[in-house]
Amino acid sequence: MSSVDTASDGPSGGGRRKRKSHTTQIQDDDDSDGRDPSDLDGVEKQRETHNQIEKRRCEKMNMYITELSDLVRKCMQTNKKMDKLTVLKLAVQHLREEILQMKSCCMSSLNSWLPTI
Repeated sequence: MSSVDTASDGPSGGGRRKRKSHTTQIQDDDDSDGRDPSDLDGVEKQRETHNQIEKRRCEKMNMYITELSDLVRKCMQTNKKMDKLTVLKLAVQHLREEILQMKSCCMSSLNSWLPTI
């Protein structure tokens, strides 16, 4: 008989070898992830800095959307409060209309300068 144990209840049937279990050392640290406690201060500080940066970014974005909302409401002649998506959609729609109007205006003025053949 072989000196290696075989497992007969595995998913692929019998005849498979068992691995010997390795003993692990017990750590004295309180951290379950094995990190050095001094590294956690850096990670916490990094997370806090990132959260502050993200908060400022969101505040700026909301400020500009509010400003754009005021402009769009004046153009649309409405006083109702709009959600961010509606503000962006109406702003894009308004800009497209303005660009088309400018193009048609420019084309008509160019046509008056062109000589007739």
